[in-house]
Amino acid sequence: MSHRGLLSFNALRGACMNAKKFDKVNGFFKELPKKLLIEPDLVSYNTVIKALCVMGCLDSASLMLDEIERKSVQLYLITFNTLFDGFFKKGRFVDGEKIWVKMVEKILEPDTRSYNAKLLRFATEKKMDEAEKSSELVFQGLCSKVA
Repeated sequence: MSHRGLLSFNALRGACMNAKKFDKVNGFFKELPKKLLIEPDLVSYNTVIKALCVMGCLDSASLMLDEIERKSVQLYLITFNTLFDGFFKKGRFVDGEKIWVKMVEKILEPDTRSYNAKLLRFATEKKMDEAEKSSELVFQGLCSKVA
C-alpha cells in the first residue's frame, strides 16, 4: 500500500490514543499492517509503545525495541523517553536503567525529558544526592548548548 495507507494507519491509532482506547492501538498494530500491506514506521512503533506503557504492559513495550531494531527502523530519543517515563513511573527502576544503557549504546544523548524521568525515579526512591547530580548534568548540558 502507499505512504497514504501508513499515514491513515498512524492517524487511526493516534485517534485511539486521544480517545484513551489504548487496547485498540495495540490490536490495530498487530492486525492491520498485514491486511493493509504496510510496514510500520517509527511513529507507528512509538504510538504502540506509549499505549503499552499507559496500560502497564512495560515488558511488551520494551520488546518493541527489539522489533524496531530487527526491522532496521531508525531509533530516536522519543522512543527511549517514552520507555523511561513508563518504567520509572511504575517504579521499575532497574528495567528503566537497562533502557538508559541501550540508549547510550545507540549514541543518543539524553535530553531534558530523559533527565526528568530519571529525576522522578530518584525522587520516588528518596535518593536526593542522585537527583542533585542528575539536575547538575541537565544544567551543564543546557549551559553548553547556549554557550
